[in-house]
Amino acid sequence: MISPTRAGRELVREVIDDGFPEIFIDAPIFVCKFRNPKRLYERVQAGAIKQFTGFRASMSRRPTRRCD
Repeated sequence: MISPTRAGRELVREVIDDGFPEIFIDAPIFVCKFRNPKRLYERVQAGAIKQFTGFRASMSRRPTRRCD
């Protein structure tokens, strides 16, 4: 599940009950576009996708890093 907001991640964590692995990958946009087999970034740039996490929709970062 892509959960770009902290509130969304907390809600998912409550529903899944601590079985929610949170993985944040910070990659340059050109790398994301290059590794894009579904051509989603092309669709975003063409306006076919309005909200796309990391491109036109923001992602709130964790205040600290942790490994569980």
